Amino acid sequence: MLLSGDPTLHLLGAFGLEVATVWLAVAVYARLRDRSLRGYLHPRAALGAGYAGAVALVPPPTLAVSYQFVFGALALGAVVTLAGLPAVDLRSVRSRESLFVTGLATVTVAWLAYLLAYLLIG
Repeated sequence: MLLSGDPTLHLLGAFGLEVATVWLAVAVYARLRDRSLRGYLHPRAALGAGYAGAVALVPPPTLAVSYQFVFGALALGAVVTLAGLPAVDLRSVRSRESLFVTGLATVTVAWLAYLLAYLLIG
């Protein structure tokens, strides 16, 4: 299935579907536990917006060379997640859930920022 004739938009669409699938799983988990996702999200997830600059720094990714884009977005999510470690008690399930949701939100913001920058610049 082709999401777009543009190979970069095709990759971004596929990555977006993957991220949306993880969000769906997280939403179901939160619903089953009667929890609000908003309470788990830390504002530092907005740092993902800086990933828009990758449009100017790396060649446009495609499925053939997706590792640069995917690794960069996931690494940014991991760094933002790890930045929150000193402030949390890892024995607490709620703290671990908060770290995960914040990391996922960072990756989502990075994906969206890159997509918008690519559409505007690319």
